[in-house]
This record gives sequence, structure tokens and C-alpha cells, in this order.
Amino acid sequence: MLQPDAVEARQRPSPQRDAMEVDMAAAQAAGSTEDVVEDQGGEEAELPETADGEDMTKARAAVTLDELNRCLTAVDRIGVHMPEVDLLRSYYADGKSWLAIAEEQCPKRMTKRSAPRPTSPSPDAAPAKASEDQVKSHILVAASLPFDFSDHVARLEDALSACHKWRVTVQATIAALTNSREDHSEGQPEVAGEQDPVPAITEPSASQASDGLDQKPPSSEPMVDGLEDTQAAQPPIGGQPSQDRDQEKDDQEGSNGVATRDDDDEDVLEVDAELIDKLESLLREADCIPVLSDEEQQLAAVVATFSWCLEASQIFPADPLRPGGSSEEPKHSPPLSPIGNLKRLVSNGRQLQVKSLPSSLNAFRDFHRKRVRALADVCDRSEKWCRKTKAKMKSSTGLSLKDASELINESKTLPGFVEEVHRHRKEVEATESWLRKVLVCLDGSSKLDIVEAKSMLEDAEKHPVDQTVLKRLGTELKQAKVWRSKLRKTGIEKGEAKTSELRKLLPEASKLKIDVSDDVEVIKHATTRHCMCRRTGYGEMTQCTRCHRMFHTACVAEQVGPDGSFSCIGCSLRGMSSLERS
Repeated sequence: MLQPDAVEARQRPSPQRDAMEVDMAAAQAAGSTEDVVEDQGGEEAELPETADGEDMTKARAAVTLDELNRCLTAVDRIGVHMPEVDLLRSYYADGKSWLAIAEEQCPKRMTKRSAPRPTSPSPDAAPAKASEDQVKSHILVAASLPFDFSDHVARLEDALSACHKWRVTVQATIAALTNSREDHSEGQPEVAGEQDPVPAITEPSASQASDGLDQKPPSSEPMVDGLEDTQAAQPPIGGQPSQDRDQEKDDQEGSNGVATRDDDDEDVLEVDAELIDKLESLLREADCIPVLSDEEQQLAAVVATFSWCLEASQIFPADPLRPGGSSEEPKHSPPLSPIGNLKRLVSNGRQLQVKSLPSSLNAFRDFHRKRVRALADVCDRSEKWCRKTKAKMKSSTGLSLKDASELINESKTLPGFVEEVHRHRKEVEATESWLRKVLVCLDGSSKLDIVEAKSMLEDAEKHPVDQTVLKRLGTELKQAKVWRSKLRKTGIEKGEAKTSELRKLLPEASKLKIDVSDDVEVIKHATTRHCMCRRTGYGEMTQCTRCHRMFHTACVAEQVGPDGSFSCIGCSLRGMSSLERS
């Protein structure tokens, strides 16, 4: 064991040792097999020994970056200028760059991403992970450098192997998803593009493996299609791109509102929820694999598209796309959705990479395309209707009955799940109901009493009613109040009213649009003559049992029988005449 003084002396910089390390590192980097170098004095110097007592050149065949760094540090200390130094610096820069890229491609620790996966990354954005080809190329670069990168290369190879195993699992799951869809859709019309068979998984042969690395299956028979649709791969008709034709088709297909079950049921997938859960789990596993594969992009497209379609199906209550393939009608109406949320859903749907879906899942693409078009049409027509409604309701003249009826009829062509449409329609319906009730009164078909008319005027403050109709109602109510004031001034409540004054009020009452029938009955009763005294009815009255005329009890008290029966003089005389004739 070395003494402390000996250790300190060995660690102390020595020009002779530094020069010897530089020569030895240069020789190893250049592939030299010389075990001995000469010092500056021309004498043969011994090589430094390792902890096991073996020569450094025998302990390892390549130089590590740390060793080369110490060598270059020694060069800087002693100020040696040699052609080999520039070569060493170049090797060191290349090795350091290789390590940085390797660490970026395959970090020592991978965790599942906490942020949501973007549904539609920008085409110009750099991928978050390196592709398999990039990783393989980087491994080949390591073989050309004179450094010991075995640990890093092994980690890259493990990442490639994990990516290959993950790909095989994804392919099998997508195949099961396709088979599940075919089982559910048996007996229904086929969707264009779904007849493509799913080729079997092709395992790489031993000749395809390089340095123990797993290779991808041949691209000529992929398990799932590439990023382009099989239909899009065909030459466009008349030189028009297929994407433009699809857009033109969407524009030409009706603006008839929401697609019905008859339109969509044939194209909608009924998906096994367990398979979708497995796909989502596989997508989360991909976050822990540092290598990016084409299947990961396809899987992300499948999961994102299914999630979008499921959200859309919750908005459209008639859609059969449910977890587990249920196509039952919902027991409750869908919740109201603001136009902003619907526009967000449309925007997200348009950003989905549906072209990345396998051709065997074309029904997903068809459902997505129809729902995006239907939702966009709903948003567009709902916004136009809401703008038109707001403009008419904020008008200084108010909302007429004709405009209210037209707006309600237009709103019936819109779905009931749009929150703004639902709210404005309720307000327009309340305004229309108010106008109809008031106009019937003003037309004379029916009448409102004074209490009801006052209540209608108070309600008018809550609704943007037609100001002309509102003024007419106010005028009629004012005239009714003036008429009633005249009636009170006659003294009818105290029994002091004159018959002539009361009779003058009856023609005025017949012209009123407000119901004052109760007051008119009082006037008629007060102005009708009764009894033999020719006075109006007042006090206790007795009715004739034959003609039913009313008489003052005080005037006919003597003619009333013990049992309360009474026959007036006219009826008694007519009875006596009939007896004489008989």
C-alpha cells in the first residue's frame, strides 16, 4: 500500500508523465499497438500501471472520454504542440457530441408524460423522440469512434428491442379491434376501403439483424397502413387532389343540419371498450419507450379519433357509438353545449390525423368526417340565428309577432343542445306568447281585466315586445281606468247614483278593450226598474214564483203566504181569468 507521501507525489503533475500520456493516447486513438513510448530525453519510459498491475493498453482496447480529457488537459499544462493533438481534440469533440445525442435519444430514466399528448402536432415541429432509423444510424457511428461506448450502445439496443416488442403488441391489438368491428357490423353494408386484408406479422430473420439489433418488419407488408390512406394513394381523378375532392364533397353534401341515424348508422363502428382501453394503455407505455415508431403515430390517431367520436356521440343523442358497442337510445337529453365548446370540438376534429388510421378502420374516418361536417354546420347556422335574434331583440321598435314566429320556426331546424339557441328561443317564445295574448285582447276577440292588463304591462319590461302593441295596451288600460273613475263619481257605491248618469256609461263600456263586465252588471242591475213602485232594486227583495219578477218585500208583504210563496198581481189576475173561462 502506498504511503500518503508516495500518493501525493504520484498525483503531482509531472512533465515527463504528461508527455507520456499524450503520446500513448494519440497512439491508441490512431490504432497504434506500441506499448512503449519515449520520453523527452529519448529514454524508454515505463507505461503507467492500472490497479491490477497490468498495462493500460492491455486493460482495454479503446480510450474513454475521461482519459482523453485528462490527456488534453495535460497537453494544455505542458504546452506541447504536436499534430496528434489536433486529431485528439477532433476525436474528443466527436465523442462528446455522440454522447449528447445518445443521451437525448435514450435518457437513462424515462417517465410517462404528464402533459396530454397533442392530437395534431405541427408538421414543422421536431419529433419528441428519435426514430428507429436514427437510433440505428447513431449506433453505427459509435463503431467508427475510438471510444468505449458499450454501455450507451447497449441502452440504445435495449430501446430498439422494447420498441419492436411494443410494435408487435400494437399490431395484434389493432387486428383484434378490426375483427371486433367486423363481428359487430356483420350483415351491414360494407364501407369503402374496409375490404383490405390484414397481413400477418412478419418476424425479422437472422440475416436482417445487425449487431444483435431487432429490425422492423418489411415495409412491403405492414401490419397497419402508413400515414397515407389507401384511397389517397391512388392517382387523383382529373388531376384534382383527393383531399380537395373530399372537401368539395363535404361542401356539396347538405346543409340540412344534423345527420340522422339513417345517414350514419351504416358507417359507425361499434367498438369493444376493453380493446380501446388496451390501446390507451399501450399508448401510455409508448411514453416510456424513447424510440418513435410509425405504429405509435397510428395508435395515437386511433385513440384520439375514438375519443373525439365518443365525445361527439354524447352531443348527438341518436348516435350509436357507445362504449361496448351499445346502440340504445339515451334515457335523458344531452346536456346543453355552448357554441364555443362545439367550435372547439370541430377544431379538434379537423386537427386529428385521420389519414394515419389503418384502412381497416375506415368507418372511424367516415364517422369522424360526417360528424365534423354536421357540427360545423350546426355551429355556423346557430351563430347566424343567434346574431339575427339579438339584432331584432335589441331593435328600438321591439320584436313583432311576425318576427317572433319566424325566429321560432327557424330555431326548430336547429338542434336543441346548443345552449345559446336554447336560451334565446325561450326568450322569443315568451315574447311571442305575450304578443299573442295582448293582440287577441286588442282585436276584441277576448278581453283582459284591469288586473291582468297591469300584470301584462309589468311583464313587458322583461321581454323585447313590440313597442306599438305595448303603447296600445297602455292606452286601453288608461281608458278603462278613466271609465271606472267616472263610475265611482256617480255615487253608485253609496246608492246615490242617478239612473240617467249610469245609463250614459254603458255605451262607453262597450267600446273598451279591457273587461269591465262586472261593473256593467252592477249598472244594469241598478238601472232596471222593479216592483210596483217603479223604483230600482234595493234592500230585501221577493221573487214571484210564476214570472220570477222581483218586488220589494216591504211592498208585497201582505201577499206573501205563510210558506213564503208569492204570486204577483199580474200572475194572480191571469190565473183568475183562466178560471172564469173554464
